[in-house]
Amino acid sequence: MAAGATAAFGSLLSAQSLAQAESRRHSLTELRSHWRSRLRRAPAAPSVAIIGAGIAGLVAAYELRRQGLQPIVFEATGRPGGRIETLRADSWIQEQGESQYCRFQRDRDLYFNSGPARISQGHSRVLHYCRELSVELELIINENKAGYFRVAALAQRGPLRLRQFQASLRGGIAELLAKNLAAGSSQGVIPPAEIPGVLALLAQFGDLGSDLRFTGSSRGGVSEGSDPMHPATPLSPLELRELARMDFFSQYKLHLGEYLDQQASMMQPRHGMDHISQALYQQVADRVLLNCPVTALERRGTGALVRFTRNGQAAAMPFDRVIVATSPLLASRWGRDFSPGVRTALLSHQMSRPAKVAFQSERFWETRDGIYGGVSYTDEDITMLWYPSHAVGSAQGILVGAYHVGAFPGDRFGDLPAAERIRLAQEQGEKIHPGYRRMVSAGISRSWSRAAYFEGGWSMSEPSSLLQQPDGPFLFAGDYLSHMSGWMEGAIASAHGALSQL
Repeated sequence: MAAGATAAFGSLLSAQSLAQAESRRHSLTELRSHWRSRLRRAPAAPSVAIIGAGIAGLVAAYELRRQGLQPIVFEATGRPGGRIETLRADSWIQEQGESQYCRFQRDRDLYFNSGPARISQGHSRVLHYCRELSVELELIINENKAGYFRVAALAQRGPLRLRQFQASLRGGIAELLAKNLAAGSSQGVIPPAEIPGVLALLAQFGDLGSDLRFTGSSRGGVSEGSDPMHPATPLSPLELRELARMDFFSQYKLHLGEYLDQQASMMQPRHGMDHISQALYQQVADRVLLNCPVTALERRGTGALVRFTRNGQAAAMPFDRVIVATSPLLASRWGRDFSPGVRTALLSHQMSRPAKVAFQSERFWETRDGIYGGVSYTDEDITMLWYPSHAVGSAQGILVGAYHVGAFPGDRFGDLPAAERIRLAQEQGEKIHPGYRRMVSAGISRSWSRAAYFEGGWSMSEPSSLLQQPDGPFLFAGDYLSHMSGWMEGAIASAHGALSQL
C-alpha cells in the first residue's frame, strides 16, 4: 500500500519537478524573446487553434496574441477556466444529468474554490501572470497545527489536534535515537567526542527531559483550563507504536506541509481562484468560442481540420497548428489522426477522481475550536475539512467539508451523486465537530469525474516525453504533461512548452 500511495502522489507533490527546474532556467521574458525570434523566421504566421480554455489553453492564447497571432480557442463548456472554478451565490453546476444551485448568501467573501485553491510561493509562472494581470493575492493558512486529526486507529481518544501528533512523533523519534546514542550505539556514524552535542540537539528537537525521555511537550498542546497565571500541563503524548498503527495515508498527512509545493507561504486570489482565469480570458475573450465542443481532429496536408458543433450545427475549420489543451483521455477520443504512439500515450493516463463539498456556516471553528485557517484530517471519505483563511472574525464563512483526493483504487466518494456526497460530509464531519449537522447549511459538491469534458482531476501517471513533442500539426498542453500534475504551475509550464514547439 505504501509504495502504491507514494507512486500515486509522486507527480502531484514532486519536489524536483521539471517545471520548476525549467522555470529557474528561463524567465518568461527570455521565453517570449525566444518565441518572437522563431515566429520572425517563419515564412508566414501560422493559424492556430487551441482546444480547451483551461489555464493551459488561456495562457497559450494570451502569449500567442502578445506575439501578434490571432488563435481561436474552442471551449466545450459555457465558461473559461477549466478546473479553475469558483462557486458563489446563484451559481449552477451540472454533473451527469443532475444540477446543483449554490445557496450561499450574496457576499464576496462567501465563495467555494471547487478546483484549485492554493498557490505555492515557488510557483513563479502563476505568480508572474497574477502580477502582470493585476490579480490581487492574499496569504492563506495551508497547514494549521490547531486543526483536528482523527483516525480510526485512535478513535477511542477522540479527535486530537495535529500539533499533538507531530510533537509526539518528533519526541518519540528523538528519545529513541538519543537513548541509543547514550548507550554507545552510534555504530561509528558519530564520533564519540561529538555525541554530547548531538544529544543536546535531539533534546531540543524532541523537547526531551534531562533524562532524555519524552513525557510530553507544550508544543503538542496543554491541558484544558490552563491559564497564564499558572504553569501549563502538557497533554499526554502519543506513543510511537500508536502512530505506527495508522494507515499509510494518515501518516502521510502528518508531513503534508513539509512537501516543497505545500510549504508556507501559500496564496490565493482575493475573492476566488477564478480571478486568474478571468484575467487571462479578458485578454483573449474575442478569440474564445464558448459552448463549442470539438468532435474530431483530422490531418489535412501539413495542417489540421478541427470539427466542432456550435449552436447545434456541425462545422469545420482548417488550421496550420492545433494545441490540444484538454484532458488526455478526452483528447484521445477526438484525435482519429494522431499517431498510434500518441494515442497509446494519451490513453495510458490514470486520472484521479477528486471531489469536494462545501457548506456555509457561522464560524464555529474559530469561536468554539480556536481554528483559524488550515485543515482538519480524517481517514474517512471526506479526507479533510478546509477552513477559510480570509475574512477572519466575520459572522459567516464557507467551510470545505470534504476534499476527497480520489487517488486510490477503492476511492468511490467522487462517483456518488451530489446529495449522497453532501450527506456523508455532514455525517463524517460530525465526528470531528459535534453538532456539525445543525451548524452547516447550503451544501454543494463538485466531483470532477462526473463533470462533462473533464474525465477526472489530475493524472497520476508519469508524463510522456512523446506528448511533449509535436505530432505533425498537433501539439499538447496540460498539467498531465508536467511533473506537477494537479497544479496550475504545471499546466502553464506545459503551455510554454507547446509554444516553444510551435
